[in-house]
Amino acid sequence: MSKIGHNQPPREINWKSVSLNIWTYKDLVKIQQHIQKQRDQINPELNKQRVTIPMAIEVLTTQYFLNNILLPKSWSNK
Repeated sequence: MSKIGHNQPPREINWKSVSLNIWTYKDLVKIQQHIQKQRDQINPELNKQRVTIPMAIEVLTTQYFLNNILLPKSWSNK
């Protein structure tokens, strides 16, 4: 029996586990597929690299941070 599980990741990256509602997970899968489709069209040389759910979450958090935190602060300083 294998001892490798989600509680013992084989890599040394700082990851956190989260529990998601099934509907939220399905939305993340749709977002992941959309990002993959756009990425394949724009950069065909990256076609073999798959977009993962954690990558989709990173894209979403970055967009939220830029649109709702960083940019409004810069607009208010002018």
